Amino acid sequence: MVQNNLRVEELEFTAEHISLNPLSALFGQLKLDQPIDSSLRLVLSEADINRALNQEGVIEALPALEMSCSHISFKLRSPIAIHFPADHTLKIAGHATLYDGEPSPLDFDAIAHLYTGNHFSVEHFSCQPGQGVSLDFAIALMQWLNRFVKQPSLSWQTTVLHISELSIQPGQLSLQATAQVS
Repeated sequence: MVQNNLRVEELEFTAEHISLNPLSALFGQLKLDQPIDSSLRLVLSEADINRALNQEGVIEALPALEMSCSHISFKLRSPIAIHFPADHTLKIAGHATLYDGEPSPLDFDAIAHLYTGNHFSVEHFSCQPGQGVSLDFAIALMQWLNRFVKQPSLSWQTTVLHISELSIQPGQLSLQATAQVS
């Protein structure tokens, strides 16, 4: 399946019943009469995630991370590289801009471990020589990542997705979710 340059390696979709509008089907358009409650399992490869993330405008569309403790904001810049080198392990190499009065570039590498309950912990965070961040910033960054992962739902067009489980294996990310499609 390909949608706006996001390729899904594997998709399992289960729904109890689907009610289509017969009039719209006559005109070649499939429209639902009622929302569908479903469950799904998605598998995304790291290559597909990186290709989608590094499309023009995707990283730029992400909101800046605001640090309430120190009035610093953090904005990711392309390119970002995400790797899944081992079970439960996420490695990110990327570029960002820190805004603390004056904008300053930051190139970083991070390794995080995914625990049960979709909780991440940082095993490694480093900046390029001559660059650095405060401990408060590193802690706030991980708190933001955990909040992002634990969001109760993600919305996309006519679908609301509730992620119940994330799983990382070498080279891929899997997620279990329930979805409501209208």
